[in-house]
Amino acid sequence: MDKITTDYITASEYGRRHGVSESAIRNAIKKGRLPAKKIGGRWGIPADSEWTSESNALTVEERKQIDESKERKETYKAELLRLKIDEIRGTHVRAADAKIMWRRICDLIIRKLSAIPERCREKNPALTDDDIAVISAAVENALVDIKPDK
Repeated sequence: MDKITTDYITASEYGRRHGVSESAIRNAIKKGRLPAKKIGGRWGIPADSEWTSESNALTVEERKQIDESKERKETYKAELLRLKIDEIRGTHVRAADAKIMWRRICDLIIRKLSAIPERCREKNPALTDDDIAVISAAVENALVDIKPDK
C-alpha cells in the first residue's frame, strides 16, 4: 500500500517518485525539512510535496563533523602510508623484533657487569674477599632492574 490517503503517500512511494532513499526521506522528516505526519503508525507525506536540495541539506554541525571526519581519514591514510614506506625501506621495526633485540642487549649487559668482581680481583690481587663481596653486591644491586623476571 503506497498511498495512505488520497493526499498522502508512504516514504517508499515518495522515494520512488523522487529518486531518493527512504533513509534520506526519514532524515528530512526528522529535521523538519519535509512535511509529514503520522497516519496509522506510518509517515504520510503530502503527495504534492517537492523534494528540493534543501530537503536533504546538512546542518552546519553535521557538515563540520563530516569535514573533521574526512580530515582525520586523510591524516590516518598519510600515517599508514608513512608506515608502509618505513616497512619497505627497512626502517620499520616490529615490536616483537625490538623485544628480542632488547632482551639480547640486557643479557649482554648482565654478562658484562656480572664479570666485574672477577676482573677487579684479576686487576688487583690485593683485594680481599670482603672487597669482592662489596663489589658483587653493588653489581647485583645495579642489575636488579634489568634482570628478566622468572
